[in-house]
Amino acid sequence: MSNPETQSTMSASARPEHKERRIGRAWGIAIRLAGFAAGLAMLGWSLSLALRPENRAQLENLTSATPGQIAGLLLLSAASVGINGLVFWITIRPVQRLRAGDTLAINATASMLSYLPLKIGALTRIAIHNRRDRVPLLTIGAWFAAMAIVMGAVMAPLVGAGLWRRDVDVAWVGSAGLGLVAILAVVFVLARALGGRGGAERIGALIRPIDRLTGRNVSGSRQVRELHAGLAILSSPRVLGSTAALRLGDLAIQAGRFSIAARVLGVHLSFSKAMLAAPIHFALSVLSPVGVLGPREAAITILGEAPGVLDASGQGSLAAVVLLVGAAEVVVFLICGTAGLLWLGPHRLFRPRTDRA
Repeated sequence: MSNPETQSTMSASARPEHKERRIGRAWGIAIRLAGFAAGLAMLGWSLSLALRPENRAQLENLTSATPGQIAGLLLLSAASVGINGLVFWITIRPVQRLRAGDTLAINATASMLSYLPLKIGALTRIAIHNRRDRVPLLTIGAWFAAMAIVMGAVMAPLVGAGLWRRDVDVAWVGSAGLGLVAILAVVFVLARALGGRGGAERIGALIRPIDRLTGRNVSGSRQVRELHAGLAILSSPRVLGSTAALRLGDLAIQAGRFSIAARVLGVHLSFSKAMLAAPIHFALSVLSPVGVLGPREAAITILGEAPGVLDASGQGSLAAVVLLVGAAEVVVFLICGTAGLLWLGPHRLFRPRTDRA
């Protein structure tokens, strides 16, 4: 029989730990909510610039927008949602086969929820793939990390060349293209070296000292195997090439959105300059720790004021452009997200699928 005094001592020591965890969670939520509020403040600042008296004539141009221009904005936003869903589907295929339609629907649903605070969209995506598709959490982490690496390999040379050239010219294309190929080559070589059975043995040899220190088989654990799945993604030339191509296509689509929005508002913004804005806008949409809304609008608005960067006709003008792009995106995300939710079945979101992909 267990000693009552020992049990009471253990429960008493567990209480402070439980309290500390609750306090830590509360602080985490508070920080995220504060970040969300800061993002809304940045969005409000961009809106205030767009509504300045000197910019009202451009806002009045909205009433004369043609059906083709409005349809173009909405269709390009929908195409971006589809491309990003395809990227999720393609990247996981070396590890686990998922249904293309379901993956597109999950992406649309998560995109719709991305406007909410506390990263609810990302958490919903993770929960659905974990519970419905039975993808282990650590494999999901490796999957998302691999996607982030490919995204960085595409974005970094484009943004770097854009800041150097301040225009999309031959030098921009050449330097961005060479940088993209070089980074992808390095990623592929490293992933090949560390992926597969040989790579698993090399990683195991590096981790083995931890086994001796802890007395546990960390190097051969399920957790390490699940994390190792990310290298199977990055060591696939088909995945690297196709996802990089889709990312480039998505950026061209997003640049097209900026060009159409600028034309609607009567703001001078060439497609070359829109191609400089698109990677920054997309990267902040994905990577911003305070949420989708606010940082991307503020960043593009500030770049519109910087001499020789985007060359828009005034800071408030570009603020109106990025807000129009965001408004069209909200409409599309709501439509696509609702359709995705109905496709998946709200009552089946977190139920394991019984049929195979």
